[in-house]
Amino acid sequence: MAKKTSAVGKSAKEKKPPTRWPFPRATLEEALKIPYAIRNQNGGNPWESDELRKAVGTGTGGNAFFYLTAASRDYGLTVGISTSQRAARS
Repeated sequence: MAKKTSAVGKSAKEKKPPTRWPFPRATLEEALKIPYAIRNQNGGNPWESDELRKAVGTGTGGNAFFYLTAASRDYGLTVGISTSQRAARS
């Protein structure tokens, strides 16, 4: 018979990290930048990701914009994320 291993006996190195954060990575206050920019600078209309990125002032590199748009979506403020063609207020 094959030997069974338990999760209790595994070291910290052998445990897999969670595949998804259980909460948005950006705070609600940070996430509000997205719908405010859409409302104030584009009249509440859907907006291309690159234009929205410029409006909220995030750089072109890194994941900051992705986490910001994902948090905005997770809090129910917008529909879509940075990889979508357009971001829109819900």
